Parts: sequence; C-alpha cells; structure tokens
Amino acid sequence: MVTYMFFYAISLIEGTKTLVELTLFFFFDIEVIDGITNKIGFTSFFAGEGIRYIGGGSISFYFLLYLFYVLIFLLISSFIFFSVIFFSY
Repeated sequence: MVTYMFFYAISLIEGTKTLVELTLFFFFDIEVIDGITNKIGFTSFFAGEGIRYIGGGSISFYFLLYLFYVLIFLLISSFIFFSVIFFSY
C-alpha cells in the first residue's frame, strides 16, 4: 500500500506540478488570476473603509449611498436597453 502511494505521489502529483511550473500556466495563475482576485479584495476593503470614514457610522448615509448606486445602475442599464430597442435595425 505504501509503495502505491509513493508511486502516485512521485509520478502523478510531482510530475504534474513540475510540468505546470515549466509552462506559462504557472505564471498566468499566480500573476494574473491571483493578482486580479487580490486587487479586487484590496480595493473593496479600502472602499468600505472610506465609506465608513465618510459616513460616520450613520445607517441613513449608507442607505442613501446604496440608493444612489442603484439609481446609477438603473439609469445606465435603461439607457443601454432603450438604445438597443430604438436603434436596432
């Protein structure tokens, strides 16, 4: 049983890891995919801290800001929707 596990670990796991590290997939995964994820998390953290600092902890400010963002989203989406309907041939 130990021999099979050793063979599995050496041939499949280590072989696959070595193959991936030799190709550009390793760079793409580490730099691009993880980089995008980390930057989105970093940005959302500082945006939340900034909103908290500006709002002063007032729930009415958070609600007003939320409604403002929803209004902007609805305006943009309705503009796109109506431009597709009226300007499509």
